[in-house]
Amino acid sequence: MVPETDARPTAPPESPRRSRHARRINVLGIFFRSAFILAFGFGALWSSLPATGSFATVASWPITEKIRAVLGVVVCLGAILQTFNLPKDEQAYTTWIYIGVACTLTLLCVILIQNVI
Repeated sequence: MVPETDARPTAPPESPRRSRHARRINVLGIFFRSAFILAFGFGALWSSLPATGSFATVASWPITEKIRAVLGVVVCLGAILQTFNLPKDEQAYTTWIYIGVACTLTLLCVILIQNVI
């Protein structure tokens, strides 16, 4: 008989400082990911609505405008639902921090250029 052995490698215990750092990365990653996805969803909704008219006059919209508005609502709802589906990979949170910082800097540059020009 062969005695049972646990062949799985054991991970070294994580230091409290490393744990706090990983938690900050996860929280920032979730924040930037949520902001990006919600901005995408609401941007899709905003761009799919007709420029003239309001929801009170939805009955008078042409069928193409109604289809476009429904597609915008579906994309917005899908983006909101996707916000709650968090990534499984730890590196994904770091990637979302990079994307969030890049989008924030881009938005600041656009605002600066619009106010200067």
